[in-house]
Amino acid sequence: MSIAAIPADVVTILAALFLLLGVPAILFAVVLLYTGYVRYDAEQYLEALEELEGEDEQHAPEESDNR
Repeated sequence: MSIAAIPADVVTILAALFLLLGVPAILFAVVLLYTGYVRYDAEQYLEALEELEGEDEQHAPEESDNR
């Protein structure tokens, strides 16, 4: 009875395999691509903040306690 559940048409078999394996693989790849972009963007943003912080420390006047 389980053999009757397998379609005889090759196109139907390929479509079913694509839906079972291809679609989840494509969705997984899109999620990985997006999270990779977010991580890269965050690293670039943090580097820019660190550079600004370093420039602010270099240009800031030193405070003295001589009153």
